[in-house]
Amino acid sequence: MLLLLFSLLWSPEAGATVVEVSVLTASGPRVLRTWDAPVLKELSKKGTISAQDLIFEKSTENLDLNDKADVDLVTLAGTGGRISRVPRFMIWRGSLKFKLERDGGLSSVTSSAPGMVPADFFKVQGIHKIELSRASVLYPGTRLVVRTNPAASRGEKMFTQACMACHSLNPAPKIEATLLNEMYLKDFAKKHRPTGGYLLDSRALRGLLAYREALASEKIGVKSSR
Repeated sequence: MLLLLFSLLWSPEAGATVVEVSVLTASGPRVLRTWDAPVLKELSKKGTISAQDLIFEKSTENLDLNDKADVDLVTLAGTGGRISRVPRFMIWRGSLKFKLERDGGLSSVTSSAPGMVPADFFKVQGIHKIELSRASVLYPGTRLVVRTNPAASRGEKMFTQACMACHSLNPAPKIEATLLNEMYLKDFAKKHRPTGGYLLDSRALRGLLAYREALASEKIGVKSSR
């Protein structure tokens, strides 16, 4: 009896899950593909990165190029109502990895770039939904405008597509574009030091500061630092 109970608890299908991948549109989520446990289990044998790449590649193969290009954010929904939002470039560049369990379920996300972001922040247990979306759909209050200063446009794009992804969720501290300043951003850069050097380098910092100055010139709750 105990042996039967033990085998049931450790059965490969005991924690089997189904993972649904959808894209968030202005009219609501549209399911792209549903991955069942047996398929995920087979993918888990191929290794974390190859399985992860295949999940996104196969899920988005019916999206046209414009829709694919418009995907800024990846939202992961796990058990217990926990969600985590990840900038799209972190997933596609392999900065964050899904962990596939023996039963094929997606259990968590771990960072492969130590120091860029706290790895624990992205650990979502029992992932059952992955939602791809545009920043402008998820954050309807934001807007990317054409600015005379290219650096300001670059800074605004980074703020809405990367910074807000994490900093609109707990436990990350909330940030507002109007509060950006050089001292704050330099301290922020120290806490988000990537191994690849592509997240908050000097060019990115200049763009974010230029974005702040653009907001000041538009009188959107910002005083110019000049």
